[in-house]
Amino acid sequence: MSISQNRYRKLTRRITALSAVCLAVSSLSGCGAISHTELDKLAIAEQIGIDHSDDGYRVTLQYFNTDASGGVTAVDSSAPNAVTVPAGGGSVESALDAVSYTAGKNIMLGSAGLIIFGGDSAFDIAAALRTMSTHYSGNSHALIAFSAGKAEDILNVKFIEGNASVEKLELMISNAENMGLSRRVEMYEAEVMLAGATHSAVLPLLHAYQGESELTEEGNSVIISGGVVCTDGKKAGDLSVTEMSGCSLLTTPSPSCELSLKIHGKEARVMLYSFTREIVPFMRDGRLCFDIQFNA
Repeated sequence: MSISQNRYRKLTRRITALSAVCLAVSSLSGCGAISHTELDKLAIAEQIGIDHSDDGYRVTLQYFNTDASGGVTAVDSSAPNAVTVPAGGGSVESALDAVSYTAGKNIMLGSAGLIIFGGDSAFDIAAALRTMSTHYSGNSHALIAFSAGKAEDILNVKFIEGNASVEKLELMISNAENMGLSRRVEMYEAEVMLAGATHSAVLPLLHAYQGESELTEEGNSVIISGGVVCTDGKKAGDLSVTEMSGCSLLTTPSPSCELSLKIHGKEARVMLYSFTREIVPFMRDGRLCFDIQFNA
């Protein structure tokens, strides 16, 4: 074999390898090869309502309206900024699939700001939260609340100001915490509480009512009317506003605390710093109990 033939074969192998690399790069850079979804095909959730009855589950999804707020289509200022779509199913997952089919869009729960559970009947909210966080990549910082009636009734209250009704409800729950009326609970916190020693959590209770509010369409409005105690993942009882504010007061952290202790039979005064107390109410045998944890 001559030297020229060896060089020719080496050059051929290099050209073949270079062609393979170019083909791989071009396939990655092409838009058609990358999985994507157009904005108008997505239902970007703002808030979710979950109700349960003998027939199964009913999920109400309020999602961002791209037709009204820009995107791939022209902006239509006359259209609402949010669209509300309800659908039912035998489980939370099947109900969400039904919502996706009804809306004709893929559901995206990663930006949902509020999840509301209907208070008409007790069902396992822990399982529902797991479904949304694992199967639909739900927002771990979404606020969790209960409705005095159907969750769908809360989502049907349309606030005029703001981009969406969820903004007003989020602000309402935050203001209630600042005033000491109730404590806001995020999705990841609710999952931790329901999986903890007491298997319980206390969630704000929203109440939709007929009024003369100038901030909403048709005069409907929403207030915080108390709270709900959830034990073993299910609704166990209601708390009044007074009881909720008492729980909030008890769980307020203190920078320091002086405590009396008996050491070797003698009384001593001990100062605790960064003192916190976590009081978790839960229902047992029809009674309201408290699990109290102290840290310092």
